[in-house]
Parts: sequence; structure tokens; C-alpha cells
Amino acid sequence: MKYKLLINSQNSALIRDFFVSSHEQFSCMSTTEYWEDLYRHYMSYTPNAYVTVFEHKDVQQLALFKKLKELTTEEYIPIVVVTDEEGAAYIENEQENYVDLVITRPINIAGIYQRIFNLVDELEQQRLKRIEEERIKREKEEAEEKARKEAAKQLGKKKEDRFGGVSEREYLIDKFVSGDYQVLVAIKC
Repeated sequence: MKYKLLINSQNSALIRDFFVSSHEQFSCMSTTEYWEDLYRHYMSYTPNAYVTVFEHKDVQQLALFKKLKELTTEEYIPIVVVTDEEGAAYIENEQENYVDLVITRPINIAGIYQRIFNLVDELEQQRLKRIEEERIKREKEEAEEKARKEAAKQLGKKKEDRFGGVSEREYLIDKFVSGDYQVLVAIKC
């Protein structure tokens, strides 16, 4: 399965590598660090992950991660950051860390692809499992509701020995018709 990545980087070589050599695992779209641009690209492309290169300690970029997470509460999008050791330490020390995967350089492009693919594939498998579990739960609830309705329909219609081999409904109607009962008793049917 091909996953869609939304990529933001000032590093043109990394962007080129993603577009040129990731075609077997990923379909890519680039974006900028401007919220309006990122938002439009996210809404139109619906990526499986957002990948960015964290070149330096950038508080604005961290705020962007938070906005992106808040936007994607319904459909979870992982945030992947490629950075150096100093950037990784900075991100990990943040109180509100919205980054799902930090890939520390130096690492070759194949290693980056594999780490991103593993994360996105695991999340996709979890999503598919959750959808299947919800479907099974919904089908079970529907079957139980159908069984309850059928049982309610049959209430008073089942032939029983205590009513002389007829249903409770038939028994009560016969008693009314024969004059044994002066008022017809309400029957659940």
C-alpha cells in the first residue's frame, strides 16, 4: 500500500529525494511552514503523515505541530521530524510534545523511509482493526435488537400447555368471545 506524505523542508535535497526515490512506498506533496498553506494542503491531500525537517530550535514550528494535532483529532495524522541530535533533545524536552517520531540524523534516506513507513503502516493497521471491531460491534448490536424485536413479536403467540395448547393471545380472545371475560385484556402483539 502506498501512503501519502505531506512534506515541509527548507532542505531541497531531502524534498528531491522524497519525490524521486520514495515512489514505491509513498506519494508525496510538499508544503510550507505557513499555517494557511499547510492547512489547505492537508485538507485537499489528506496525508497519512506530516514530515518536516527541524533545522533549528523553532518555537513557531512547535506551535504548528500543536495546531496540526488539534486539527486532526478525528483522523489522526502522525508528525515525523527529521533533525540532528540537538533538535531531537530540544523536541523531547518540550512539555507539550506533539511529535510522534523523531528521526535523528545522520541517517540515509532509505532509513528515513523505513522508519516513516513502519510508523504509518502500524497506525493504518490499528485504524483498520478499529474499523473492523466497530463493524462487528454494530452488527452484534443490530442482531441483538432484531432478536429483541422478534421475541417481542412472539410474546403471547407461542403455544403453551398452560393455555390448553394454544397461545396466550388465542386463549384470551377465546375467553372474551365465549363471555368468560367481560373486557378484552390488552395483549402485547
